[in-house]
Amino acid sequence: MLLSTSGLTKEFGGITAVDEVDFSVASDELCSVIGPNGAGKTTFFNLLTGVLEPTRGTVTFTPSGTDEPRDITDASPHETALLGLHRSYQITNIFPTVSVLENVRVAAQAHRGADAWRFWRNVNAFEDHVAEAEAILERIGLDAHADDPAQNLSHGEKRNLEVGIALAGDPDLLLLDEPTAGVSSEDVSDVTTIIEDVARDHAVLLIEHNMDVVMDISDRVVVLDRGAIIADGEPAEIRGSEEVQRAYLGGYEANGGGDGSGGDGYEANGGGDGSGGGGSGGSGGDDGGAEGTAGVGA
Repeated sequence: MLLSTSGLTKEFGGITAVDEVDFSVASDELCSVIGPNGAGKTTFFNLLTGVLEPTRGTVTFTPSGTDEPRDITDASPHETALLGLHRSYQITNIFPTVSVLENVRVAAQAHRGADAWRFWRNVNAFEDHVAEAEAILERIGLDAHADDPAQNLSHGEKRNLEVGIALAGDPDLLLLDEPTAGVSSEDVSDVTTIIEDVARDHAVLLIEHNMDVVMDISDRVVVLDRGAIIADGEPAEIRGSEEVQRAYLGGYEANGGGDGSGGDGYEANGGGDGSGGGGSGGSGGDDGGAEGTAGVGA
């Protein structure tokens, strides 16, 4: 397996945000992690990428070109990124005043390690970063905006740019935290097309509230509820699970729900995006109640 966890647990005082999670993802999977508001999804991502330290349990990762799993439980975000785990965040996280190209070029350079920032080095090395950035922008459909300030992009284009930034350095595993959050219905298909394209040559781990997107593009769906995995299977299996439907206050099928209809349970809970307080690592969003002081599901 590319990434796996064993007994992964995170407690905040008396609250268990992630509860004894045994999980794995293969190098050829597009796996979605879903769950009701406050289920522990973003906390789980933060544990995988070193933003948070677990209370107990382990995280192992097998970088491409190796056969030996590495224990990354205590690795920092910088170390996990250099190993090949790259992520985007719920809240748009770009450099707004610099060009679209520079946003990706800087990310490409950063993922080459400390040596990439040496002042006295061959200019061709910087040209390589620019070439990589240009190729990524073409892939995500933003090449025409390469010289534009990133702040001039539409919200959907900014989400696509975040995917491009996460792609810099050619990661083995791409973790995307709600890539369609706040994106208009007209632009959601553009974001999902990019994700499907990326998944052809990268493993993708996706947190997403839009159940139509999840069911359409996922190879596998894992459901968290109160920090624990309650279901793990193909989309059709998850769609028909009574336990999953109960967790979602009626479920995706029970109310005929797509995103925004109330059928997926997020809307019934007062919204999946940003309902908690700001959490550890600055992620906020659906696990803010678990990571901050308000409590799970606040």
